Amino acid sequence: MVGIVGQSVLLGADAIVPMLNNVYPLQIVEMRNGNFDYLHITKSLLNDFPVSIPLQWTANTIMNCTFDNLQAGNLEYLSDSISKILVKRKRTDEPYNETTWTTLFEIPVYDQSNLSFVVNDFTNAYGATYVYQLVPVIVQEQGGVQIEVEGLGQDSEEIESKFGGVFICDNDSFVRLYAGVAYGDMQTTQITGVHQTLGGKYPIIVANSNVKYHTGSVSGTILNQDYGQPNEDSSAIVGLDRVKIVKARQEVDEFLTNKKPKILKDDNGNMWLVIFVDDVNYAWFNEWGRGLGDISANWIEIGDATSGADLRRTHILGGVNNAYTSSV
Repeated sequence: MVGIVGQSVLLGADAIVPMLNNVYPLQIVEMRNGNFDYLHITKSLLNDFPVSIPLQWTANTIMNCTFDNLQAGNLEYLSDSISKILVKRKRTDEPYNETTWTTLFEIPVYDQSNLSFVVNDFTNAYGATYVYQLVPVIVQEQGGVQIEVEGLGQDSEEIESKFGGVFICDNDSFVRLYAGVAYGDMQTTQITGVHQTLGGKYPIIVANSNVKYHTGSVSGTILNQDYGQPNEDSSAIVGLDRVKIVKARQEVDEFLTNKKPKILKDDNGNMWLVIFVDDVNYAWFNEWGRGLGDISANWIEIGDATSGADLRRTHILGGVNNAYTSSV
């Protein structure tokens, strides 16, 4: 078969059929009834068809397969050209533009293994619906200088955030308060000045400060993490374990006093960016032989829990979370 001016002649099966020159994006490629050594598909129509087999990926390559295996992807090419992967998030009720995306993590890419990773988002609010996005950062040379440029992001499906209880999270771990949870009174602090005048009946109020933050406290009963769960052979439900409760209490006490900023959030949609202050108190249940008790701590709000800038400033965001699960 010979192609002349976009037509197939010499009695070929595709005689007088226009050549396919606008089929991108491809959905399915099927090859059959033959022995094949190589498949290369590109979206570039500007270059002459190469005499030699193009073995290297380019920005225009769609598929490149040597049939040494069944892979025709670009992991090797990506790991060579991508410096990092950004994990971003936005609420679905916010406009879809660059300013509404919050960068949660920056994953460095050194080789193909770095393209597979798991991160934990601790900053999601209950009841909110989010879209997550993976964005490659590509190294390009412009004017003899290498710069990083964000590539096209890939959106996830919409994900509704649901959880039970109260969670306290920092940048790499969290605890969950589920039993006997209580909040103390919450105060909103502001600064105003009251000036009494000699000639006036009413005072002069001066409110020229932007200070406004919340303070409060939270408490909960410490239980062993596996309380209420089936045991190893699912023959019974795990009850209270005094030894495990002591260990859980020590872990929570260490967590609340590690001086790190934290996210405090609950299943009502409340969420604060806080740091815990003052003493951490533990009230023993003596009627249980001192084997049970409530832990409580005071907190002060130090930023906006929905602000990416505040979360980065307090180091809640900025790395890969290596989370352990602690439930109390």
